[in-house]
Amino acid sequence: MASVTLLVKYVKQIDYLQFITHTANSSRIHPE
Repeated sequence: MASVTLLVKYVKQIDYLQFITHTANSSRIHPE
């Protein structure tokens, strides 16, 4: 069970980092 919790946290962290990267790239390509 503990390993599953760590896996979920890891996946959520990756999704968060990808979201930040995507937002940064969008801002860079289309500055407002």
